[in-house]
Amino acid sequence: MTAGGIVQRIAVYLIRRACRHLPDDIRDERCREWTSELPAILHDPAARFVPLRFARALFFAADAGRSARSLRRAARGPVILTRAALILRLIAGVSIYLSVVALTIALITLFHPHNAWPLALLFVAGAGFVTLCLTSLARTAQVRFLPKWGWAVFCAVSVPLGGIIYLSIGRVRAPSGPWSGQARHADASGPLP
Repeated sequence: MTAGGIVQRIAVYLIRRACRHLPDDIRDERCREWTSELPAILHDPAARFVPLRFARALFFAADAGRSARSLRRAARGPVILTRAALILRLIAGVSIYLSVVALTIALITLFHPHNAWPLALLFVAGAGFVTLCLTSLARTAQVRFLPKWGWAVFCAVSVPLGGIIYLSIGRVRAPSGPWSGQARHADASGPLP
């Protein structure tokens, strides 16, 4: 067996494994579509360097896996949490916050008060965390318990508690994929973007 045949078998295996995660109504069609692309990628005359063709085929198979996971999440819809799950998430968020506070206090007492770099490091980490939370807040479609502007103020004013609480109970994970709601049923036979 040639190296191209081995790469093609690996890529087909990865695609078939990824297709297991797809909804039943599109599984076979997507599997056939994605595996039929492999020979074109492996024998592309524009890519003269053979290892580049192999890498492209394997990246294509890995991307099919990512696409299958996002289609599966989109088919499930948004996650609805029970009250017990929200309480557990809140407890986990407060525990993380208390751990961060304890670590901060340990860093401050461990180093001499005359050294400013531990405080500068904590400031940069806090600013990065607030930026992460605000970016997540801007990208999400809906939130729980507070309006978006309320979560933004809470994240910016109460560092890191506001961000931890937002990430643990305030954020609603929407379906991430090319289809959502009715569009995935209406366009189930269309090409992937």
